[in-house]
Amino acid sequence: MAQMEDVDAASPLPAMALDPDLHAAIRAPVTVMLGPSALLLRELDSSGQSLLGAEELRLLRDALREVCIPLKSMSEDDGASFMARWWMKIVRELCYDTQDYLNFVQSARDRPEFSELPDRAKAVYSGLLARAIDARERRRGFKWSPKTTRSDTWEAFNRRFSKKLVQLLGSFGVHTTPGAVVVEAPNKLVQLLALDDDVNDKTLKVIPIIGCAGVGKTTAARTLYHKHGGKFQCRAFVSVSQNPDMRGILTSMLAQLKAPRPPGFPDVLDLIGAISRHLQGKGYLIVLDDLWTASVWHIVSRAFPRGDHRSRIITTTQVHDVALACSGYHPVRIYKMELLDEYESRKLFFRRVFSSAPGDGCSPATKEVSYEIIRKCEGLPLAIVSIAGLLASELSIVMEDWRHIQNSFSSTSEGMKDILNLIYNSLPPGLRTCLLYLSMYPQGYVMKKAELVKHWVAEGFIGVVEGTVAMKIAERYFDELVSRAMVQAVDTDYTGKVLSCTVHHLVLDFIRSKSLDENFVTTVDYSESTLAHPDKVRRLSIQFGGVKSAYIPETIVTSKVRSLVFWGFFKCAPPSIMDYGFLRILNLHIWADEDNEIFDLIGIGNLFLLKYLTVECNITVKLPEKIGMLRYLETLEVDARLFAVPSDMDNLERLLHLRLPSESILPQGVAHMTSLRTLGNFDLSRRYSIENVLQLGGLSNLQDLQLTCAMAQQAENLEKNVLLLGWIVERLSFLQTITLVPASVSSHQDDGQAAAPTSIIIPPDGFNMEPPPDLLLQRIEMSRHCCIFFCIPKCFGELRKLCILKIAIRSLSRSDIEILERMPALAALALYNQTTPTEKMIMTDGGFYRLTYFKFLCAAPCLSFEQGAMPKLQNLNLGFNSDQWRSDTFETLGLSHLRGLTDVCVRLGTGAADNFNVKVAESALEAVVRNHPNSPRIRIKFVDLIFDGKEDDSTATHQYQEGKESRSARGQDGKQDATRGERQQQGPPMSKQDARRSKAVGASSKALPPMSKAVNASKSRAAVPPPTSSSPSKPMPSSSLTSPPKPRRRGSRTSPPRPTSPPQPKR
Repeated sequence: MAQMEDVDAASPLPAMALDPDLHAAIRAPVTVMLGPSALLLRELDSSGQSLLGAEELRLLRDALREVCIPLKSMSEDDGASFMARWWMKIVRELCYDTQDYLNFVQSARDRPEFSELPDRAKAVYSGLLARAIDARERRRGFKWSPKTTRSDTWEAFNRRFSKKLVQLLGSFGVHTTPGAVVVEAPNKLVQLLALDDDVNDKTLKVIPIIGCAGVGKTTAARTLYHKHGGKFQCRAFVSVSQNPDMRGILTSMLAQLKAPRPPGFPDVLDLIGAISRHLQGKGYLIVLDDLWTASVWHIVSRAFPRGDHRSRIITTTQVHDVALACSGYHPVRIYKMELLDEYESRKLFFRRVFSSAPGDGCSPATKEVSYEIIRKCEGLPLAIVSIAGLLASELSIVMEDWRHIQNSFSSTSEGMKDILNLIYNSLPPGLRTCLLYLSMYPQGYVMKKAELVKHWVAEGFIGVVEGTVAMKIAERYFDELVSRAMVQAVDTDYTGKVLSCTVHHLVLDFIRSKSLDENFVTTVDYSESTLAHPDKVRRLSIQFGGVKSAYIPETIVTSKVRSLVFWGFFKCAPPSIMDYGFLRILNLHIWADEDNEIFDLIGIGNLFLLKYLTVECNITVKLPEKIGMLRYLETLEVDARLFAVPSDMDNLERLLHLRLPSESILPQGVAHMTSLRTLGNFDLSRRYSIENVLQLGGLSNLQDLQLTCAMAQQAENLEKNVLLLGWIVERLSFLQTITLVPASVSSHQDDGQAAAPTSIIIPPDGFNMEPPPDLLLQRIEMSRHCCIFFCIPKCFGELRKLCILKIAIRSLSRSDIEILERMPALAALALYNQTTPTEKMIMTDGGFYRLTYFKFLCAAPCLSFEQGAMPKLQNLNLGFNSDQWRSDTFETLGLSHLRGLTDVCVRLGTGAADNFNVKVAESALEAVVRNHPNSPRIRIKFVDLIFDGKEDDSTATHQYQEGKESRSARGQDGKQDATRGERQQQGPPMSKQDARRSKAVGASSKALPPMSKAVNASKSRAAVPPPTSSSPSKPMPSSSLTSPPKPRRRGSRTSPPRPTSPPQPKR
């Protein structure tokens, strides 16, 4: 029997010639106004509906075509009448119901007990056909002609999207943070916080920031947090919101403070106690954003010890009573954010639109209209940035459009709704849909770009495209929303590319209202369980947070839900997943307070339409023993203990993204999962056979390989498996990213007692490979807590497209620098030098022509730059221990020779007993860069002693990181556009090197990787622990290396090692 194509996939278009209107209707994506009409038309044109007769299909198809074609045209009319919009809603709901019916027919066809449709199903068909005919007749009963049809239709927008995005992101995505309201915090606020006071000031200061919505409170707090956070030993930035989840807030704070997590399942009091104990005797900076009630402050503030160390707390709120409570009822400690004056408003507007000073280069007509628009914004930064983002999105200035915007809203005194509605109506259909989809997330939630784009693709918002093209378009949608200031950037990478975002609560309220009106997304909060909801909910977001007694309203018909997102207590979760028979998207964030519970998801085996499944939970999750029946599943991500890994995962032929806990053992057939593009948390420290590890080389379409090493496993397993990576990588021609980090401590583990993993030394020939010329590898990140390379592998010099490299070196040499210098695409480099070189490393004017970010950590400063070195370097991040600092340290670096420098960050490793005066170091650094033409921003941060076993931020996300759980260290999705070919990876001809090495291990029947002497001797070599604070420059014992000579010893320290570090081996 012929199998029907995936109803939500980009089904092939019928071969028959189509008229232009029908062709446009069939190629359209899923949107707010169209619903799944295009998917439905494509499905009706496909074969395989064996339980429906040909005549029945023809009647239904013809009737639906007659309503879907005008639906496509009317959806592009911003000025459609009430009658037209009412009719469109009828047709949209008809399309949803018809597709649900066809899905039922598909499932019934696959059951042997059904030879024909039941009488009830036939009655449903008759009702759908009657509704389609009625809608057709109603359409004929009223007149409609396009009056204000948008020029940004799907086709037009799709044609010029790439060109437009290149220009937009070139202007706003690199040098500035898109959507930023203010650049520098007000001087009075800085004075109140006394952030620049002498370090001898031992008082705790709490400064509330109060102001109306959209005035820039959060942006000012975030600016201060990033600029001054490094001066404190601990820091955290958390969003509270109107319906706070106290457990979630404190858990996020605990993770950001890097505090030990209480054992078991801590409640709010346990978390408060853990935070308080960790902050005792430390200086800390805490930002509590968006407080609404004084009671929340009274609870959270119990976690902050006053002590005798310099600490600061910043809160933001719109409520005066809350600000008073935070200030200890001292009004003089409250900072009120005022609206911008005329000059500041114009400055913000023109910088956002033209990247220039107010009025520079503008015609008189443009100035006149601009000044009127600014006047109507009444000094509200959010309004100014939103309107400016709309105008900046246009490729050229059309005065008619500017005057239309000027006349479309009166003033912000009537609220932001008019402005937001104006911006929303200006968006193309695809962007509108993606924007409204953000209402699925709670207020204050930080949404990762990688997660969002996979959601959008799975929902069908991208249209008739597939593969990496769909992902690239979705990523551009995200970037466009940031550029238009509809979302606020949170995390960025070294180039300014936004990796995550959040939504201002005014914008969130607006898009939730729009979503509810169009029955696009329905949000249920524990405080709103009695409100009226649509009879048929298509996308449902349940946001119960930390409440244990919430419930899903009985008025919601769950049988029609296609996308379900749940945040809450596991006993409040949907009791039977079988009630959601048409689910495509299932996103679960579950928490429990007892370890003896199991979250049962066996029922998902019957969700035959499921495409996206992600589960985050602090108890054991039980999946079906077999999961191969989910033939449309594209994403499977589990962040929880698994009862067992399904045994038939290799039967998931459409699976693109797989991420399981690092302790999970993948089935033997992983090599057959050739559709995979992302594989997460494959643990190299486990006792896999060589053949099991080599299976990774058969994943011919893999783009992102995320590897881990467990803390408790034997180091010899890690050493043996790491040495196989070169052979694996050279066979993955589409691979773009490979990362190796310590296995993240999941929410169900006790990270307070976790020890750092043991590093291994990779010998000079330990990562050999012969990269093919077409290798797409762009990013390599190898944590120093997993492995330390004796030297830079020579093969790295042949990676023509590698742009991000993070690596730890035993002892950096000049030959290593020469390899790195000639890498043509290298843009970001993070080097961790284990032992201090005997001679200073001098960066000359040869090579590093594209490097914009450079991070170098060593126990002592041993680096300098000559004239012309690293000509494009913008961000420099240096780290060394504070006891190695001298008064002339910064002078000898040669920072004046780095002509492109814009940002300098110095990390000073300090011990518990160190009393280092940061003001002296800051003054010395300021004196060095004072005459630099770029006036680079400088920051000095206190960190733990260099190389004491503490993982640093990822190279690609080195700044603007806040609110990240420990699991985010597993790496970001680094997918790039690639041309997919038909190249076979199975059984390629062996190179001479492979043949020689295979012979060494007696592999005569298949091509095995190079098994050098280093691999064969791995069991006899002792693993090398990471250097501790007691001897940062101390070489490893001779038993840890086979052939490399022992480096010279330079310097030693007497501080005791960290308790969690392995004992230092004796010389």
